[in-house]
Amino acid sequence: GADVKPLICTFASSQKYGNPATLDNEVNMDSKIKAKLIEVGADLNKDGKLTARELNQSTNNHYNEDGNYITAVVKSLDLSNLGLTDLSGLEYLSGLEELNLSHNQISNIEPLSHLMNLSKLDLSYNNITDISVLPYYADNDLSEKTVNLSHNNITDISSINNWIIMRTTTYRGWQTGGDSNYRAVDLDLSYNQIEDISGVKDYKCLAKLNLSNNKIKDISSLKNYNFTLNEVVESDYLKEQLEDFEGIDVSSNYIDVNSSGNKEAIQVFKNKNVKLNVDNQKKEMNFKDVNTNAWYYPSIEYVYNKGIILGTSDTTFNPNTKLTRGMLVTILHRMDGKPAPKSQNKFSDVYKSQYYYDAVIWAAEKGIVHGYDDGTFGPDEDITRQDLAVMIRNFARYKGKNVNVTSDLNKFKDGNLVSDYANSAVEWATGTGVITGNNNGESLTPHGKATRAETAGMMYNYCTKVNV
Repeated sequence: GADVKPLICTFASSQKYGNPATLDNEVNMDSKIKAKLIEVGADLNKDGKLTARELNQSTNNHYNEDGNYITAVVKSLDLSNLGLTDLSGLEYLSGLEELNLSHNQISNIEPLSHLMNLSKLDLSYNNITDISVLPYYADNDLSEKTVNLSHNNITDISSINNWIIMRTTTYRGWQTGGDSNYRAVDLDLSYNQIEDISGVKDYKCLAKLNLSNNKIKDISSLKNYNFTLNEVVESDYLKEQLEDFEGIDVSSNYIDVNSSGNKEAIQVFKNKNVKLNVDNQKKEMNFKDVNTNAWYYPSIEYVYNKGIILGTSDTTFNPNTKLTRGMLVTILHRMDGKPAPKSQNKFSDVYKSQYYYDAVIWAAEKGIVHGYDDGTFGPDEDITRQDLAVMIRNFARYKGKNVNVTSDLNKFKDGNLVSDYANSAVEWATGTGVITGNNNGESLTPHGKATRAETAGMMYNYCTKVNV
């Protein structure tokens, strides 16, 4: 078939990458990558240098100069959490089967374009935008391909349609004498900036695809998803192998599940009994004053979508506006489902006409707030960061959470400025990660007034770290 020819060429070139004349030159690479490779045995002649020939031979089964068959020494390589930016030299590891590059600062993945034999590739938590150079997977004798590209800045996934494993249903026949295809690809693209998924309908050997937490609105193209794995087969099972299809996850995007095209796609997957996860769709925020690159954007998006903190208008959030005590109890009341208070108002400055009236009575009833000695609550006063910690911890106690977590406040420059009454609450808040500190975590600013953005951050931390 038309697909066979380029496959053989590509496969052959992956095995012979590099000019034979330069194969014995030392390869330039990041010292941390070099140290890892030496550690796992790639320095075959133990001279402390790594040549292209050594890297190639250490990852491939081969015959040595004496005609002896040598098994590959390096099958998998863990280069995660090394602060890497430059992957030069990895192109010579042509036989590598597993590679972990997660939690680095990688944006250029060009050297990986030669690694055709990877069955597991983890590139999560990097700065990748362009994936067009990723391997076009030529080795077809593997039972799985797991590729993790989550937590990057990828927008364009159209090149995935060129991966041989995705675009043809006959490629295995060339190597295995006509064996049928199977669902081999587990692909994680969650937490990126992807909007257009029109190419996904042709991902043929898919076992599982995660597209959650992107910017997808339109999934209507999935109504034409090609479920056929093998065109000419005797059994229906072999034709689609749906038992091995774990489904597609498009949760936590911006999909209107009631629009006709999206509805149709959902129905197609339902009819096939294949999971299409459309849970937790988000509302798009139209706040002109919340920049998508701002530190607080994910927190504000989270609390807004959960209905915890609303905008000050349809187009404004006012992230830098100070938060009042009345606003905070209203937020906590919302988080508890706005139950009606059972007791009487005991504060002289809280009036029935105010939006926070029920919330303040409820909060006092549950021991979340106590007010001042003079019988007032001070609902319109800006709340300090330490008082925010006190009220959130009281709320956590009322909800039955562990409030005995502590931490050392001396690690903050101004930890000694926390008032006595707030000390244990601030220790709890920093110990649980509800408060992470200002100025890159150096200071607490306990008497500083909390902004709406800071409050959104703390509520996000509470919901994702304490209330789980």
